[in-house]
Amino acid sequence: MLADSFDPHLSKSQIETMLRRVVDRQLVKLDRLAYAAKNSSGFDFERERMGDKQAFWAFALLDAQGASAVVRDEDRVRMAADGLSEANIEAVKWHLAMLRRNNMVPTNAHILDHMVGAVGALPTAMNLGIAQGTYFRGMKLALAEIDRRYGGRRTEDVGFVDRMLMGMNDPPQQVVTPEPGIGLRSNDPPKAVDRPAAMSLLMTDFSTFAENVIQQNAKDGHWDEKTQRQARSISNLFVKFMLQDQLVQDLNALRQQHVGKFVDFLRSAIYKNYGKSAKDESRSIAELRAVAMAHHSSERGIAGDTLNRHLTFLAQIFRHAVARGVGTL
Repeated sequence: MLADSFDPHLSKSQIETMLRRVVDRQLVKLDRLAYAAKNSSGFDFERERMGDKQAFWAFALLDAQGASAVVRDEDRVRMAADGLSEANIEAVKWHLAMLRRNNMVPTNAHILDHMVGAVGALPTAMNLGIAQGTYFRGMKLALAEIDRRYGGRRTEDVGFVDRMLMGMNDPPQQVVTPEPGIGLRSNDPPKAVDRPAAMSLLMTDFSTFAENVIQQNAKDGHWDEKTQRQARSISNLFVKFMLQDQLVQDLNALRQQHVGKFVDFLRSAIYKNYGKSAKDESRSIAELRAVAMAHHSSERGIAGDTLNRHLTFLAQIFRHAVARGVGTL
């Protein structure tokens, strides 16, 4: 019976979804504030950075201790190691007091209710408590990106041009003019020429295009056996990701955002030594994520040079496919 199996508690996936939404919303807000600050006449770089760092530490304490967080002796040691002076540490204490004074801690009940409801869960006491902790954690993570706002170090900038060049916009429609003697009313929209339907291609057909590129480069002496294996491996992983993670079954349905998700996966959600184990090829995307999560964050994600090489392989396959009538790549 469904009623017997119903679990009112937030699942791991629901909690992660809430966290992502908090972080995303706050990153956008903080980016806007930083842009505005940097364009003001009295902008002070070090002051703004330190202001963000003080706010970060306030929410780091809230994340660690809950809504009643205080600055303990051990917290002072950690903050001092992070470059905060005694005056800065006092400012963190002031920030905590300000949040409480303005009824921002604990977080407003309607915000927590919305967080829980947005993921389809019930606002039980347990779920609201989890939402509160998730909110503090999300604020801490967003505020931690100080170098993003006041250093220009944005992780999404890495490979941005490659993703842009691999953009898969639909070609513009060709507009036809009316034949002589046939007048169109001035408010009639222009008519578009009907294009033939796109070729019916499965996502797995991408592997066929990849193999063609591999064979061509091997024949021309451009790729040795190792390079061929690498290109074949990344193209197979790409297809697997689109089928299992993005649920793209039709190659013609592939879009830029899908490729961007794959690049994000390579950069942060896969074990950095992917491919060195013979088991990797047979693992699902979920299993590959689990392998990565079993390692320290410093061991997740493929390094820049290797990532760029993978993107170069994929770019060649995209160009090959486009030249053979795949219109969305």
